[in-house]
Amino acid sequence: MISGNARSVLCQVKYCHKYITLKIVDNKVLTVNSLWKSINRDALRDHRLEENDSYWELITGYGTLTVREFKAHFGDFAGGPTSFQEQVNCDKRIDKCPIDGRIESRDKLIYKMNSTHRAQNLIHNILSMMVQIKQAINWREKELEWKTAYTNQRFNDKCGAKIADMKALMSPTDYKEWLEVEHKRFKDLQGKAITARNWAMRLYAKFGLIVLLDPRWNPEVYGKSNHSDTFAKFLNYMDDHPIMREVIGNEVAEYDGNIEEIDGKTFVDHHAGNERENNKMVLGIVRFITKDEDVVGHIKEFIKKKVEW
Repeated sequence: MISGNARSVLCQVKYCHKYITLKIVDNKVLTVNSLWKSINRDALRDHRLEENDSYWELITGYGTLTVREFKAHFGDFAGGPTSFQEQVNCDKRIDKCPIDGRIESRDKLIYKMNSTHRAQNLIHNILSMMVQIKQAINWREKELEWKTAYTNQRFNDKCGAKIADMKALMSPTDYKEWLEVEHKRFKDLQGKAITARNWAMRLYAKFGLIVLLDPRWNPEVYGKSNHSDTFAKFLNYMDDHPIMREVIGNEVAEYDGNIEEIDGKTFVDHHAGNERENNKMVLGIVRFITKDEDVVGHIKEFIKKKVEW
């Protein structure tokens, strides 16, 4: 256990002969501004560093949010030019301006278009991750025989035309060797996708809806090959050595995560109690950007389904 009771704790966790650093600061929470910075950052660093920062955000969680904060950071982009036609119309209007005005107006349009797309992509990321976590849950429920048959059928459906062509062109021996290689390649890709979805499901089971806000955990954006080579061991290590804090009030009565008694004091996971505000953040940003209660309601239904790891 790593305690986070001090005002500021710098946690160095060693795994696979490497150190990761997590800075846990009491009473510090994520904000709408944190989310805005997150979706606008370019992930150009080492995967391990990005994973560390994203994991820290899962532990930290969001504080109480207001509509005013949403408007301040996303207000200009929630109703921006999202369709191709809207973008063309904006550009046409700028074409009619004097050249000095055109340059300034296009600078503003470029920024607004990029920011609008990033805001839209945030919603796509939330919905995509929700679907993939559901897929991981359903996949886990099926028996091995069914999974094998399904994977083989998927291979035949996707590669059927190519299989027929190669069978006609190759000798039986060469065709058999080729088919084995192609089938293995397909199974490997399928396996990597399943692994990445399982990681997302595992994080969701532990931290809840906040996982959906970060593209770093999206299997379609960062698949198994786009994680650090020690990521699986990192997850295992953090599960075995959770970052914890001393309980507040009677929260133990309703908490079903890690609870430890040390020297007469009770400790829980550092992220305990964050779920309510994290859920508000996700539902709030979806509502603010989409203006669609059906979408919000669909995510609410997803929240009701308890996921165990």
